[in-house]
Amino acid sequence: MGKVVRMRRHLLVISIACSILLTACVTQAESASRPGEQQVAWGETVYRHECARCHASGRSGPELDARALVQYGNANQLYQFISATMPLDRPGTLPDEDYWDVTAYLLAEREMLQLPEAETLRPENAEDVNLAP
Repeated sequence: MGKVVRMRRHLLVISIACSILLTACVTQAESASRPGEQQVAWGETVYRHECARCHASGRSGPELDARALVQYGNANQLYQFISATMPLDRPGTLPDEDYWDVTAYLLAEREMLQLPEAETLRPENAEDVNLAP
């Protein structure tokens, strides 16, 4: 049992270190104006580290399919929900940029993000991204 706990701790430390390294690789200028494709890719990384432990297939949280997302009406309302309530064990603790990136990733993966590829999802355009089919 002790060996399993040590291994999990070791994997957690490695995961955190990788996250820090990834963050360090993104310069301040890039994070301020990521093109849409890069925002979605970053959102996927954040999702894998912070969300998938509950929302991946077979986990305790609901799968976030298109039917689950349309109830929020637009991307801004989805972002507001995610940033206020997630991660469930420590809501609102991620950087604001990460919440926008995860929102963009969730919508892009379900082909619900209707923005030009070079444009990022932001407060200025999020209400215009309608989630209804």
